[in-house]
Amino acid sequence: DSVKVNITLNNGTIDELNLTWLSAPPGDTYWNSYTIPNSVGNYNLTFIANDSSGNINSTTTSNFTVVLQPSECGTINSSTTLINNVSSNNTCFEIEADNLELDCAGYSITYGIDGTNSEYGINVLNYDNVTIQNCNLIEGNSSGSNKNGIDLTSSSNSLIQNIAFEGVGSNSGSVEVSGTSTGTSISGINAVSTGSARGLELIGNGVTLFDFNLSTTVAPALVL
Repeated sequence: DSVKVNITLNNGTIDELNLTWLSAPPGDTYWNSYTIPNSVGNYNLTFIANDSSGNINSTTTSNFTVVLQPSECGTINSSTTLINNVSSNNTCFEIEADNLELDCAGYSITYGIDGTNSEYGINVLNYDNVTIQNCNLIEGNSSGSNKNGIDLTSSSNSLIQNIAFEGVGSNSGSVEVSGTSTGTSISGINAVSTGSARGLELIGNGVTLFDFNLSTTVAPALVL
């Protein structure tokens, strides 16, 4: 007899896992261990059995949902709400799906702790209709440059609201909108930037901005 399971990840990749028969009680059980990727979303399971009674490739299906652990940064491809503070040596969250919401619920994201260039609290590249709200973004090291709290590139019709930002690095800002981004709405920004950190940089088209408080010491508060 043989049993395997095909695990379809939320990005469409399929992992095949062979199961081992467990002869000890309770018996008639097949098992194996699997390390779940650090990527939230729905995973589909297809079990395929080939047994000695001639039932070849009998199948059944199941699924499970991975929810991002509150103490970890990582990839987000479904709507997520934080339940405590998180931190990362480099970029904390990579948004990798359209039509989702990241609600920080007032918790902090400390990012770029290792001081390398172009590390972000939240990075959105080529995804649309993304909502990011209620975040406290903290740049974790004054070394490095272009370490934005939220970096939005070629993303259309996104909403960013109720964001607090503490910036300390060169050319870092609370939110940067660039590339072919269109239709971005930004509100409720409270940015405190020291050194050569900026407040906001908006290069995309059709950005709506209101209700913001930007404080800088050297660099421009608002770059258009």
